Amino acid sequence: MTTVIEIAGDRWYQIGPDRYPSVTTVLGIGRWPWGERLRREMGYDRGDALYRAGAETGRLVHSIVAGGADGDPFDPELAAMVAAFREWQTTAVEEVLERESVVVSRRQRFAGRLDLLVKIRGDT
Repeated sequence: MTTVIEIAGDRWYQIGPDRYPSVTTVLGIGRWPWGERLRREMGYDRGDALYRAGAETGRLVHSIVAGGADGDPFDPELAAMVAAFREWQTTAVEEVLERESVVVSRRQRFAGRLDLLVKIRGDT
């Protein structure tokens, strides 16, 4: 069984007795030397705004894949992105294999959630 927990504002996956940081937590800006350097060089306000914009784009894409994939409700402001996703899904996807599945790398010590795993037309 997998449980998503929050520790000090970061998302972790509890899988059995083990805890794994989420990919978002691992890649968080400011946690790696380049993230802090980028914020310092471009200015903290601009760097933080860039991070927030990237995070919002990620949420929008997730919303499209998770909520707008099969006719489920979605934010109307995402109509153009949903239309592009549906066109791709109709023309390229042979079969949806998994949706919203937790995956873990015990070797690399992180976990995450796949929005969508598909078989592309022509894949063997």
